Formats: sequence, C-alpha cells, structure tokens
Amino acid sequence: MRIQLLQPGPGRPIGSSMIGAGVTLVLFGILVVVFPDLLALLFAGFTIFFGFALIGWGWRMRQIGRRSSTDDLPPWPPAE
Repeated sequence: MRIQLLQPGPGRPIGSSMIGAGVTLVLFGILVVVFPDLLALLFAGFTIFFGFALIGWGWRMRQIGRRSSTDDLPPWPPAE
C-alpha cells in the first residue's frame, strides 16, 4: 500500500497541494523566527535569482525585437 498524502492526481483534490504549500510556508516562517538571519539569506537569494531572470528575459526580448524588424512586415491594413 502506497501512501500519497500531498500529491495531486486522479481522485485527489487540488486542496491537498494547497495544504502542503501552507505547511511548507508555516515551517519556513518558524525557521525564520528561530534563525532571523535566514530571512536575509532567503530574501537575498530570491532577489538575486529574479534579477538574473529579468536580465535574461530582457536580453531575449531584445534579441527577438532585433530579429523581427518592422521592414519585414507587410503593410497593415493590407492594400486593396
């Protein structure tokens, strides 16, 4: 018999995933209360990660923008 407490699937409502996420957040909150320096590390990690993600996303959008110049597009609305 296999126990699947927090895994969504057939016959399991999405609520069990939400409960798992809630338990995880509560545990992180308790860890931050016990170890206050952990909050600074978590915040620094998230900001560095999302900063690099935005830089990469912006870089990719700039490349796409350069490849699709307006000279290559047909006139709009189409001439009749």
